[in-house]
Amino acid sequence: MTGTRRRWLGKTAYVVTYAAAGAFCVSLVLAAVSALYSAGASGVKFGQFVLGWLLLGYAAIKLRPTAAWKRDTESDEATSARVERTADPVEDDERSDREKAAAAASVLNPFASADGRVGADRSGPDNFGEEEAESGTFARYVARLPPAALVPLHPNDRPRDGVTVAATAVCLLVVSFALEVAFGV
Repeated sequence: MTGTRRRWLGKTAYVVTYAAAGAFCVSLVLAAVSALYSAGASGVKFGQFVLGWLLLGYAAIKLRPTAAWKRDTESDEATSARVERTADPVEDDERSDREKAAAAASVLNPFASADGRVGADRSGPDNFGEEEAESGTFARYVARLPPAALVPLHPNDRPRDGVTVAATAVCLLVVSFALEVAFGV
């Protein structure tokens, strides 16, 4: 399987898993609130409908591109400078032999951690160290559920938040519609 196809499959699996897990968690919370107010399944259906539309609006805002005058040009310049610096062979000579060996070990052994140790301290195929800590707890949990766990993605390769929120909103609206049409709630 090619890299692009695998990445697309991984993103699709992640979005589907995120939407299903998000809709399930929201439905559980709505069921508890509905039971608290004695609203039954109709309260869950109504809550899913309202939250689905609210989340869809929020996702539309999250998916809007940043305006050209609001972009951070300093960040773009810093990124390009960092790329140029990594291409500089002089910096490679400044690293210690231990750092070079750890880098080689991590390339040769995909199960090695960043410091070269293998296996014991890893929690799963999607453990990417410090970059993983930037994503939220729910995103890390979803990455460990199937089908997202079958095609693990680097945290930077995961879809934007707006895409996952939109998929969750659509899933909530579909479940609300199914409760109304199929089950007569």
